[in-house]
Amino acid sequence: MQREFEERRRLENEEAMMRTFIAQPILIEDPILHPEKVRKPLTKVQEFNVHVDHRAPDRAEFDKKEKEMMNQRYREEAEATRMMEEDMALKQLRKTLVIQTSDNLRSPKFVLKRQERRIYQL
Repeated sequence: MQREFEERRRLENEEAMMRTFIAQPILIEDPILHPEKVRKPLTKVQEFNVHVDHRAPDRAEFDKKEKEMMNQRYREEAEATRMMEEDMALKQLRKTLVIQTSDNLRSPKFVLKRQERRIYQL
């Protein structure tokens, strides 16, 4: 019983100590040490070469050649269709044309008559 009493008394003393306010000293310096910030000079921007700058003249030349080829192809197709239309028109004209002779070149008309007698007698 004596032990329980001493233990209880000890716990009460600890609780009383915890309830009392003990001021902490004011620290002038921060207890957590931070490294000093290093002041580096600003980054210098260097010129850079973009691949597009080198490709642009080549691409322009390629586009020009491609455009010329397309124009030539369109011209050839247009000429081919025009030639086909002319040929079709010429064929149609030839079909519809009727040859007319002049009066002085006409030959007299011959009319074949059927013979009434038989050549061969059986």
